[in-house]
Amino acid sequence: MQAILVAMRGMGIHLADPELVDMARSVLKHSQVCDPQLSAKDILNSDYLASDIMIGHVQSLWHDEGIRKAYARSNEYQLLDCAA
Repeated sequence: MQAILVAMRGMGIHLADPELVDMARSVLKHSQVCDPQLSAKDILNSDYLASDIMIGHVQSLWHDEGIRKAYARSNEYQLLDCAA
């Protein structure tokens, strides 16, 4: 999800539902995208990673039309297979 959110910025694609912006920020905040000091171990040991909150955020974001547009254009940026 983080890769899609970052790619959206570069492609000029915005979330269709502006109410999801805080969810997107929360997902990015807990990633190396926004905090390069986080190690993979820090992220994997984070309570947020497997929390109901994170799962709900990702599910809500996945249904957004802006996310869908960015995913449809995933050939234009690096999206790991495990992120799909």
